[in-house]
Amino acid sequence: MHFTCRSFIGKPEPGHWSQYWENEPDDPFIVGRRGHLFGLLSLKFDDDSQSASDFGHQIIREISQSYFSSSELGPADQLHEAINSVTANLDPQVSFLSIITAVVYQQTLYLFIYGQGHVILRRLNQIAPLLTGKDNQSVSLSGPLRAEDDVFFCTSAYFDQTSWKKIKEILSFPSIKEIEESALSSLYSLPDQIAVSAALVQPHFDTPPEEPEAPPPIATPPPVEDSSPPRPSFSLPSFFKKALSKKPELYVSHHQVGQLNKRKKLNIAIALVLLLALAFSSYFGFRKTEAAKAEAKFSQLSQKITDSLKNARDVKNINLESSVEFAAQADSLYQEIALLNLHQEQLDSFHQQIQDILAQTGSSQGLSLDFFYDTSSISSKPKYSQMIFSDDSLYLLDSSIGRVDSLGLENKNTKNISISDDIKNALTLVKSDNNYYILTATDVSLLAKTKTEAKIKFSDIGSNIKPLDLQSWNSALYLLTDSSIYKYTLSGSSFSSPSAWLQDETVLPQNPSSFAINGKIWLLSATGKLQPYIRGLADNYQLSQTQDISQAKNLLTGLDDQRLFFTASDNLVYVYDKDGQFISKYNLGDQKIQDIAFDEKASVLYLLCQDQKIYYLSL
Repeated sequence: MHFTCRSFIGKPEPGHWSQYWENEPDDPFIVGRRGHLFGLLSLKFDDDSQSASDFGHQIIREISQSYFSSSELGPADQLHEAINSVTANLDPQVSFLSIITAVVYQQTLYLFIYGQGHVILRRLNQIAPLLTGKDNQSVSLSGPLRAEDDVFFCTSAYFDQTSWKKIKEILSFPSIKEIEESALSSLYSLPDQIAVSAALVQPHFDTPPEEPEAPPPIATPPPVEDSSPPRPSFSLPSFFKKALSKKPELYVSHHQVGQLNKRKKLNIAIALVLLLALAFSSYFGFRKTEAAKAEAKFSQLSQKITDSLKNARDVKNINLESSVEFAAQADSLYQEIALLNLHQEQLDSFHQQIQDILAQTGSSQGLSLDFFYDTSSISSKPKYSQMIFSDDSLYLLDSSIGRVDSLGLENKNTKNISISDDIKNALTLVKSDNNYYILTATDVSLLAKTKTEAKIKFSDIGSNIKPLDLQSWNSALYLLTDSSIYKYTLSGSSFSSPSAWLQDETVLPQNPSSFAINGKIWLLSATGKLQPYIRGLADNYQLSQTQDISQAKNLLTGLDDQRLFFTASDNLVYVYDKDGQFISKYNLGDQKIQDIAFDEKASVLYLLCQDQKIYYLSL
């Protein structure tokens, strides 16, 4: 006997932990005495999530070791003994515990539940609950298992949030793949996934099919002899034979021959017409049947594509990998439906929706960048590395040769702002009111046409200062360093002394890289962590899903726009909203990103790439 198993575990929360496991020893002697063990564990530990995980793994090890230990007890009693051994002296920090176990031994199912939980049986088209657990109590059940049975067990949190009606709908699918897809889709749509977990076990019996009995031989009856009397033989007289051998003569007129020829031609013509009519009828009937089959298949595939796209959108903000899988599933179905060559407008709509989801979930396959401008039209050998947006223009910084240029969005007219050797030391460019400033390792300088003027020197705040980014808000300049944020207020043509913007004891996250201001100050770390600050204090903020991000930089936002943009790993663009929800992830493949700029009014993101061309994404 072997098994097909699928588990459905909700999103983990601090202190909560759920795990499905199964165990069958390598020793066939032990398997012959104990069978195959399955289990679903869910607990709440009044400590951090790591402690809950460690304690949960310890419970699973103890149950498995105790059940498969040498003992004369039967499977039911041994399972009872194994679970009682771990629940008798629970850690005081365990405030909730649910253990659902099942053993399949010699085609018999043994169930044991400690705490809350449900076990449901699907037998052919019948779906019914087998066993329901009780809080801090143990219940058990056993019975014969058939080849067509599926066993589904789940926590009370899964049962209550999913509903009995929905569980029956999920289990009514004929294949385990369809059950898995429906269960995962339902799970990801739940707003609260604490202690929400379930598992499905499908047994497969290894008994060979019985051979049908051979039919009994059929006896052949003996031949029956003809008992009729012999017929007498006689011969005709010779003159009768001669008379009978003569054929009568037939006379036909010339008129009758013509009529017969016409009649033959008419019959042939009628036969040909009937054959052509039959051929056309058969052909068009065949075409009509094939067209009906194609329409039915198109309708079926259309519904599957629609469901896959809906699932991809529903889970995108919760689980990016699952969204990618649903989008790839829709793309595979699209390749199949496109062969039918029907309803091209609907096919184009499907294709565009699939490409949009793929592009927004980090697949370079679906992303198509729109070209905006080639900066080689400004300079013969451009090496622009910074770009900002202001007043319907893009401002470009080339620190390799020391120049700043502007590019109008409407007419694509260009203008040089400044050329100076001092610009070669620039880290970033900022526009405040009608002035342009550059940040260097030692100061902030105002740009003129052919020179720069230092307006802020960092010697005022320490010799070990490491400037990272510079932003403007309400005519003031804000400086981000590796350890703090400083504010410089404009007074006339000069700036005040620096003031620490962060409140006492407020510290920055590790490895800050850039920041953006829209009333709040939003800080980005190199690992993709976002942290907002209000009046110098950290605000509550948490991302909906964590991702493996490195080299995050170039954080942007708008004054009223609810989105945050930043780049990572040289070729990725991430978009989150200001509530922490993931929106999209764009993958430029081999194209490397230098900087990005956001036109809030037009909702367009401009990308300056390493090939010194500017592209854009309409968001």
